Amino acid sequence: MRSSEGSLPKENCLEALRRLSLKQVRIISTSSFFESEPIPDVRQPWYINLVIAVKTNMPPLILMECLLAIELEMGRKRTFTNGPRVIDLDLLAYNNKILNDVGLIIPHPRMYERAFVLKPLAEIAPDWLHPSTGKHINQLIEDLKPNQIARAIR
Repeated sequence: MRSSEGSLPKENCLEALRRLSLKQVRIISTSSFFESEPIPDVRQPWYINLVIAVKTNMPPLILMECLLAIELEMGRKRTFTNGPRVIDLDLLAYNNKILNDVGLIIPHPRMYERAFVLKPLAEIAPDWLHPSTGKHINQLIEDLKPNQIARAIR
C-alpha cells in the first residue's frame, strides 16, 4: 500500500485499510508506515508505504480486483508510469502460491527490488521466504541495490 498524492498520504493509506476491512478481508497485521523516495522521478512527493497481512476466502484474482476497485473509489488516476497517486494497492504474495496470470503475477515481480516493500514486510513476517527463489526476507533486504531510502515513521 502506497500513497503520495494529496496533502495527507498517511490518511489515504488508513482510508484504504478501512475500505478493505469492509470487504471479505480481515486484516491480521500491519507494518509501521515507511516513507520512501520516489523512484525514478525524485521531483515528486515522497511516498508513504505499509504492508499488511490479511485473511480472506477470496481467490487471488478476485482479491486483486477488490484492491483495484478501492483504488478507483479513492480517485486513483493512472496518468503516467510511476507518477504520484492517491493510493496504490498491490498484492505482493498469497500464501506460498506462485501465479503468472494475464492480470496478476504472484509473488509481485519487482518486490525483491524494493526496500519500501521488503522492510515493512520484514516487520510483519520476519520468517518469510520468497516462494519462487526460496530466499529469506533478510537475504532479500541484503541483496537490495544501495541508496534506497525506506525508513519507518511514527
